[in-house]
Amino acid sequence: MRSKHSTILLSLSLLVIILASCKPDLSGLEKRLSDLESWRAKTEQAIKTANEEIRSLRQLIVAEQKKVSVSSYTELADKTGYELTMSDGSKIVLRHGSSVSVKADTDGVLYWAIGEEFITTGSEGKKIKAEAHDGAPGVTPLLRVDAEGNWEVSTDAGKSFTAVRTESGEPIPAKVVEKVVEKEKTDLRITEEGGVVSIVYKGQTFEFAGKKFVHPFASVAEYDLNLDGTGFATDHANTSVGHFNWYLASGTQEATHNPDGKSIAAAPAFEGYHVPTYYELGLIAPPSTIDSDERMKMDLQEKIMIGGKILDFTGDYVVFRAMTEAYAIRFKGQGDKYRAAYRYQRVKNPTITDTTNDKGWLYVITVRPLGPEGANVSVMDIRTAEYWETNNENDIVRYFPAGGYTEPKTPGVVKSLGNLGYFWSAVSQCDVPEAKMNGEQICYDAYAIGFKFFDRHLDATWNAYDDRTDGYAIRLFKD
Repeated sequence: MRSKHSTILLSLSLLVIILASCKPDLSGLEKRLSDLESWRAKTEQAIKTANEEIRSLRQLIVAEQKKVSVSSYTELADKTGYELTMSDGSKIVLRHGSSVSVKADTDGVLYWAIGEEFITTGSEGKKIKAEAHDGAPGVTPLLRVDAEGNWEVSTDAGKSFTAVRTESGEPIPAKVVEKVVEKEKTDLRITEEGGVVSIVYKGQTFEFAGKKFVHPFASVAEYDLNLDGTGFATDHANTSVGHFNWYLASGTQEATHNPDGKSIAAAPAFEGYHVPTYYELGLIAPPSTIDSDERMKMDLQEKIMIGGKILDFTGDYVVFRAMTEAYAIRFKGQGDKYRAAYRYQRVKNPTITDTTNDKGWLYVITVRPLGPEGANVSVMDIRTAEYWETNNENDIVRYFPAGGYTEPKTPGVVKSLGNLGYFWSAVSQCDVPEAKMNGEQICYDAYAIGFKFFDRHLDATWNAYDDRTDGYAIRLFKD
């Protein structure tokens, strides 16, 4: 006899089998939901992209109207466009693609558009100005997509939206761009020529003044460090020059002369400056002696660090034994962007009032940027006072006192004051792999550039074997 419980269990088993056989197929619904979610995500991205493009275009239009210049521009890491840094500190991101644009209508005014269609509002199809005109400001519209997948626009910061329609009244569907194809990248081009940065974006050309070129010699600080190294000197007197050992200049730890291992340039007063490397000091004079015995050096090979890169140049020099001036055409090569005329002068230091003292010299370097346009200017052309007295509004001038030097064995005693001026570099040739001569690595303990003022000669020389404990001047460079 079958028990009551057995009957119930059998009934439940049959019910489970029946229900299992009647389970609906939900795979189609799941696919539709997945497609819907994918469409929603792509649509949200299309809305985000369109509104970003509107903001970028509006920034470009306003910047051009305000005559803001472009300080720099760099390609984005993902190669999708560029970031502009403007002279007012603002940044503008421009990306490849063409969701939104601006178009000039028959009245010459720029209006917002999607593709070839103007973005319009209201039943009368009123276009939306992208630029200020006739006293009315330009508008930055806000786009979204309605439930049917068509564009809607707001001109009141999102408080209300109206459908975007074609001239015939048809709604405009939102275009979901899967990826930017190579041919679309032609919609964004940036070129720079003659100090003008031209930007072709969304079919429009915007022109801005580029960042004014400043020759790297201008990075040389105007004054030496003062006597205690807490700030810059306030004049070019030979007695105002501070003297410091190489360990302090380079930030190298040494038990006696720099136990803390700190660079003297780390002081708060020198924020934005650094002690130059061996190759940066080449901006002052070439890493090869300029002396009055050789008189002329043509196509002298030079390695100079500019913007953190060591570049190869050549230079032409003219020096005269019985004269107190030397001339050079430097930085030939690399497209002649940095090509410049140099004048080196030995003059009486104006801070010396004792007329019987013949040891108060000052070294003056005047640099005139020439660029590619000055490729025809030779070193023989620049040897006259008339050359330097005219067209000198862009000249860069730096003064280097003959502050002498000190030695640890005689602390407080300044030797060759008024006759010699030495300036430390922070990095010696030993630390620069590119420092080679005849294929062999050059390595000296420390390096400094020196100006010699004695015997009425005008000499600039590089010193490779100087004692790191000697006290020399330090001339900082801007970062």
